[in-house]
Amino acid sequence: MARAADRHDGRMRIGGPFMAGIVLWAVAGDPETQADEIRMQNGDRLTGRVVRQDGDHLTLQTDYAGTLEIAWAEVREVKLDEPLDMVMTNNRLFAVTEIVRDADRLRVQPSPPTTQPMRVDPKQVQVIAPEDWEIGRGYRLGGALNASLTSDRGNSHTNDVYIDYRLDYRRQRSRLESYGQLEYETSRGQKLTDNWLVFNKYVHDLQAPWFASGWLQFNKDRFADLRLRTLIGPAIGYRFFEREDLTLSAEIGAIHLDEQFYDSADQEHWGPGLSLEYEQRFWNDRIELYHRQLSFTAVNGTGEDLLLTWTGVSVPLDGGFVGALEYQIEYDSRPSDQALTTDTTLLLKLGYQWQ
Repeated sequence: MARAADRHDGRMRIGGPFMAGIVLWAVAGDPETQADEIRMQNGDRLTGRVVRQDGDHLTLQTDYAGTLEIAWAEVREVKLDEPLDMVMTNNRLFAVTEIVRDADRLRVQPSPPTTQPMRVDPKQVQVIAPEDWEIGRGYRLGGALNASLTSDRGNSHTNDVYIDYRLDYRRQRSRLESYGQLEYETSRGQKLTDNWLVFNKYVHDLQAPWFASGWLQFNKDRFADLRLRTLIGPAIGYRFFEREDLTLSAEIGAIHLDEQFYDSADQEHWGPGLSLEYEQRFWNDRIELYHRQLSFTAVNGTGEDLLLTWTGVSVPLDGGFVGALEYQIEYDSRPSDQALTTDTTLLLKLGYQWQ
């Protein structure tokens, strides 16, 4: 909804003793411009505009201390000047005007006020003040495009082009994610490297923090004699953290892996696959660490082990541009006859991202 659409940087996380330092400013605020009221477990009162509550934090926009992220467990009562949407884990949607913590329950006052209050388990509340795409009103599309170019002249005469992209489409409880990369190298007009990968994933949220997903990956590496590698299968996932400054999730699935080679014999494998995704921002979002990993172990007697990792650090620049240093590892325990088991790449990338 409209009140939840604002996003901002420079959040200040507060809780416990730090709260007292800003309470005097809060109680002196103008009630006309700071209509929402937060009462803490220790009796302190904050006024401002509730932007969002999800996970362990409530975000409050104030005139006296900027944007605050308040520990949700320390909030005793929320009074709203205007109703905000509240989404439950079962996908039910309510407009609410007041939330009071009562022992191990929340007493919620729906809108209009004549409606009887509800008592709900705090774990059943998925988000307060969701964005429009989270409740089926439109969608959100984010992504990034990065490139790394090298040109060597002298004893060697090579041109190397590396491009990767990442797309993230979200609507309500469903997501469609796609990642791809292309590496192309030539020397005096002759092709040396022709390597590309596309990984697509469909995600559907279950009871938070669980989700179901489906994987589909295609990969070609002419230098490693790999004509086409196809990886496909369903998976179940768990989100350990999903905040703006920290995301961490893991998935495990039943995977079918098919490898077709130019010169060697084709291979087919079955087994469990594991996916890890981690991103964390530091120093007021000035730097981001990330790690993505996809692994597979065959259980049908072929002895195949596959590991793909992308680990890096990125730094935001002006206007949505970003610079990154990334280290990639590809390990295949059963490559073609003329290929090595391990391939590593170090990249300095410049890109653009949006969301």
